[in-house]
Amino acid sequence: MTKPTYSLVIQGPIVSRGITGRSEKGRAEGKPLEVVTHHCKPTIRKTIERYGHLFDQIVVATWEGEDIEAEDLAYCPSCQLLKLPPTQYFFKSDRRPTGEVNMLKQYVSTQEGIKALEIKAKPHYVVKVRTDQVVQLEALIKEHQQWSVADRKKRVFVPDHGLTGERIGDFYFVAERQVLFQFCESIVTLLPQYPQMDIGKNSVHIVGVLLYYMQQQNKQKEGAEMIFLKSFQQSLTQHGQTFLNTEQAGGYLKFMADYFACFSQQLLEQTEWRGQLCQVESLGTCFEVAWDPELGIGPPLDAFNIFLYYSPKRYFQKGGPVHLMAILGLWNWVCMRLLPFYRNWIINRTQAS
Repeated sequence: MTKPTYSLVIQGPIVSRGITGRSEKGRAEGKPLEVVTHHCKPTIRKTIERYGHLFDQIVVATWEGEDIEAEDLAYCPSCQLLKLPPTQYFFKSDRRPTGEVNMLKQYVSTQEGIKALEIKAKPHYVVKVRTDQVVQLEALIKEHQQWSVADRKKRVFVPDHGLTGERIGDFYFVAERQVLFQFCESIVTLLPQYPQMDIGKNSVHIVGVLLYYMQQQNKQKEGAEMIFLKSFQQSLTQHGQTFLNTEQAGGYLKFMADYFACFSQQLLEQTEWRGQLCQVESLGTCFEVAWDPELGIGPPLDAFNIFLYYSPKRYFQKGGPVHLMAILGLWNWVCMRLLPFYRNWIINRTQAS
């Protein structure tokens, strides 16, 4: 069989501001959130000089206005620099130091980086890393090649990073060229259709997989409702009662188990993020948290489930229209908290039959 080849896409800003590799551990220990400004040119150079020989092609994808030119990559004659137009698509987020998050920039730049590659051999895989990180890419490729050809052909490989099995880390991706392109395309194409999205406090780590699931499984209708849920975990607690999540959430988790896989925690802990080694919690390997049919499944996703899980606040946007669903949602929110008999009726209505 033909030996697989790899290309590298390095995407991101040239000056990167945010938390560091040890910020999550510090936050868990009650320390103030550490936010730094990291200059990425030396980081990019370290990545290319250490690991450039592993790749047929290298693309550095950033944006217009970033402080980098082709001359800055003269040490790498095979490198291609892309400077893309700005992508303006921000969500408010209380989980980001800046108070907002642009969910499209990473995926637009990765997608454009993939487009710029000239594929001459198959199978061919694309490795995506960030400008503000140094990943042990030789170890990463070695781990990737330990998987079967069938798995490498269909799966997106992601970091062992996260708190639950319903999300992925986005530090680095590896996938067959067309698979990674489709993953990015699903996010770039579908995300703008949901300006009031609220999955996991606007977490691209969850939303990205959901949009890919919607595209690959032709689940646009179900996904358009699921985007309003708070969680895909199998067991949920609301108003002091615990019950099973919806049937569609089980399909989403099974999709994750079938089409994504994790690299090792060791690889993550060897990754430098804005100048510091990562100290984050482990997710476990290969998303072995897929829906357990032995425990049963919840009811189909219907209006009652949406009422139960969603917050009406997403519909009230400054300067925007007041939607009918906002009025209904606010009324439901008040009734759920003030009228116990109504709350119990809703909860009982959403239980599996």
